[in-house]
Amino acid sequence: MSDSDIRIERPAPGIARIMFARGDAGNASRPKMLGEVRDAVDLLGKDDSVRAIILAADGKHFSVGADFAFLNDITGMSAVEIKTTVYDNFQGAAKAIYRCPKPTIALVQGAAVTVGCELGFGPMAGGETHESRRRDACDELGGEHRDGGVGRPAA
Repeated sequence: MSDSDIRIERPAPGIARIMFARGDAGNASRPKMLGEVRDAVDLLGKDDSVRAIILAADGKHFSVGADFAFLNDITGMSAVEIKTTVYDNFQGAAKAIYRCPKPTIALVQGAAVTVGCELGFGPMAGGETHESRRRDACDELGGEHRDGGVGRPAA
């Protein structure tokens, strides 16, 4: 059995799926898990055989938020350790998704709380290449593009 908090699957040619593999813990986010997500997104973003990335999760919830064990551990860390842990892992995962050059989709089921919400909605806030793709898709659907998202089609 792997000690990884995620696994990478290849469900179809050109598609990579990053699965949060802590379903028994509601996929609660901890530094280890988010560091693995960050590294996987960076790796898959550079892989020419990958055309799109899916973020998904085992279990009932996409992510119930931060792992309480980590929140307890943080009370014993120095300010520098906290800053490094949060920026390198929590913010690092969100930035990797945002900056990923590949279209990234989140399949969110159940709860997506705090960090889970950022990971679930990060693909919608992607960089310039994603922005142009959203505009094209919105135009094709006759929708209204606003605030980085797609609104209902104009009446």
